[in-house]
Amino acid sequence: SKLSPAAVALVSDIARNYGLTALAPDTDGVLRVDIDGQEVLLVFSDAWGSVFLTSVLAITETLPDRALYRAFALRSRFQGRTTRIAREPNSGALVVVAEISLNGLHYAAFALAMAGFLADTRLARAELSLVAVDG
Repeated sequence: SKLSPAAVALVSDIARNYGLTALAPDTDGVLRVDIDGQEVLLVFSDAWGSVFLTSVLAITETLPDRALYRAFALRSRFQGRTTRIAREPNSGALVVVAEISLNGLHYAAFALAMAGFLADTRLARAELSLVAVDG
């Protein structure tokens, strides 16, 4: 899918920051990046004017109900105001997801939001005693 100019600028900044000559989302507008061994999916939505950061915590069938409740109760402890835990509708996976508006977004603000998202993901993993899962 065609990305908005703001999304293209962000992808370009990410590539430049990581010293990559080219970086492009797949045909669904999803960009996969590995940060400190953690896969983060950046899902660009023109309709929302946002990028959604997503990281898989677990396949929900592997978690007891008590752990699922604890996962959803963690939201109040997250750094990011838009960070939440959800179930991915197609796979049923438990994911951490955060929304960042592309409107006026500059790379420094994105990097700060990404750092908060990674901290929230680490908190969720620690609280639920989970290891990183490849998406």
